[in-house]
Amino acid sequence: MPGRMDASAAIEVEGLTKRYGSHVAVDGVSLTVARGEAFGILGPNGAGKTTTLEMIEGLRKPDAGDITVLGRSVWPDPRSIQALIGVQLQTTSLFDMLTAQELLELFARFYLRADELAGPGRPRVEGRRLREEPLGRTAAAAGDRPRARPRP
Repeated sequence: MPGRMDASAAIEVEGLTKRYGSHVAVDGVSLTVARGEAFGILGPNGAGKTTTLEMIEGLRKPDAGDITVLGRSVWPDPRSIQALIGVQLQTTSLFDMLTAQELLELFARFYLRADELAGPGRPRVEGRRLREEPLGRTAAAAGDRPRARPRP
């Protein structure tokens, strides 16, 4: 990262750009979010808000620009940042057509590395599937239902 970026900022973005073919989805975005600051990105559909957030979170690689989160560069190792942050986009709901085990597999793949999954009371990755082990009270309660149900 260039020396002028503020290491005390929660998020700092400079010259962020993403293209899809000839379409420029994000064009040179720069912003700083201070630690403890609430920050929103507003704009019409197609303005590049989601793409910008996905690049900051390390889910999508930018074509140009620099991103730091908590003083660390997001790229080239986005997993190191993903282990430190939590993201809540719009609303959270469970997929009502998935079993509790399928939901566990889905979220484990989003957030956990294989070395973090091993251990007592945790699902363990074997190949690309999770092996069932005792998961504790919360997961056992969810497993009592045949399907996860959205809250009213």
